[in-house]
Amino acid sequence: MKTNLMVYIAGDNDLDTFGTIDIEEMMAVKNTGDNLTILVQQDQSKDARDSGTKRYVIRHGKKEKVEHLGETNTGDANTLTKFINWGLNGYEAERNIVVLWNHGGGTRDELFPGYENNVTPTTMRSVHANPTAGNQPSLFSQESRLERIKELMLEFEVEQGKPTRSIGGKEAKAILFDDGAKDFLDNLELKKVFEDLDKKVDIIGFDACLMGMLEIAYQLRDHTEVIIGSEELEPGKGWDYEAIVGFLVNHPTATNEEVSKSIIDSFMHSYKDEGDLKLTLSAIRTNKLKRLVCLMNLFAHTILRKEKKIRRTFLALVDEAQTFDYQNNEQIYRDLRHFVLLTNDYYEDDEEIVKAGEMLLEGLQDIIIENQTSNFEHAHGVSVYLPLMPTMSPFAIAIFSALDMNATDEAPHWLKLFKQIGNLDNQANQFFGTEALEPCMDRALTDDEIGLLEELYPVDLAISYTDFNASIRNNK
Repeated sequence: MKTNLMVYIAGDNDLDTFGTIDIEEMMAVKNTGDNLTILVQQDQSKDARDSGTKRYVIRHGKKEKVEHLGETNTGDANTLTKFINWGLNGYEAERNIVVLWNHGGGTRDELFPGYENNVTPTTMRSVHANPTAGNQPSLFSQESRLERIKELMLEFEVEQGKPTRSIGGKEAKAILFDDGAKDFLDNLELKKVFEDLDKKVDIIGFDACLMGMLEIAYQLRDHTEVIIGSEELEPGKGWDYEAIVGFLVNHPTATNEEVSKSIIDSFMHSYKDEGDLKLTLSAIRTNKLKRLVCLMNLFAHTILRKEKKIRRTFLALVDEAQTFDYQNNEQIYRDLRHFVLLTNDYYEDDEEIVKAGEMLLEGLQDIIIENQTSNFEHAHGVSVYLPLMPTMSPFAIAIFSALDMNATDEAPHWLKLFKQIGNLDNQANQFFGTEALEPCMDRALTDDEIGLLEELYPVDLAISYTDFNASIRNNK
């Protein structure tokens, strides 16, 4: 099987040096065989010796082709789309892997002066105290990092715990930050990139921090088979590309799931001597995501029906759930499985909530291909945005609400639960009819699951589920 490994290195920021190191790792495998082509687009900061953007075709440890593009904006959706289509159309392959390499911040997009969104140029989005905005273009001079960069970076990471592939401080949450262009890609634009491709890709990997989130995966559910991302921060040196290339060379017929497992194995192994690091990396299968989100909607619906004091009840539960982003300690991203487990323990005498929670836990187990962690007890592979008191502007709430998972025919009750927990929805909680649950049932829940709901729910709900399911069958 021929494979393209396409790596989009958005290095016009303080991660610039790591991009060069990762290319060296890709070139360390001297015989890549006939089945692997490595395609790289690297943007570098103005302080690099060879600044600007280059495209490389790497085979057999050499750059077979080098194309200089001049200065580009890696935060522009069109720039990323052109790179991926260049690989898809120019280099024939049965498998295409796309890695997005940069800072990452999950699902929260904020509105600040400084960074401009290229798709909607009237909107300004940025960060507070962004260390990549010019005052720290790199950790060391170009000369010194060429001589001792690996040793210096390792020492710096171990002693100070940074840089990581996350922008620090109270920053915007997005990916592919370009300090030169003052732009980045938000999560709505991220979906558009993969919608606009000429072909579907097989694996999307985030060599970036905090991108192992359900909201992000759901944006990409129809455009790839596997998504790889970290719930936690990633160290600055990121993935082990020599090991990734070696596996693809030696196992050309490996399945996409086997490839994703090897990426995770090599990532964790590359930090085996740094025992204090907090690490996570997981791979999920996208064909199970629609069912999972429907079960999330059912879980939240059940809680909203039965609990009249959501915020008071859930403050302690959410506070106890595993959080990520240990450097900034913002406590806004939480492990979904751990949150459901804590909720089920709290409502252990309520059969409906417990059963809805158990179904959601089964759904979570179904999407996880591989999950490995270090120094975490409750990092199970996928996180969600669930702060106790969201510090989101109305603009950020609007962007978050517009994500696919929060749509009225996806998981609107989960969004309402999120808002009530975060004190963003102060309306009195009340009974919700099943009409809001029905849109996802025909494409997500099995007959057995619907039958179980009919047994657990009140008679009027059982009739609603039965009638709806019958109408779906009659219309097919």
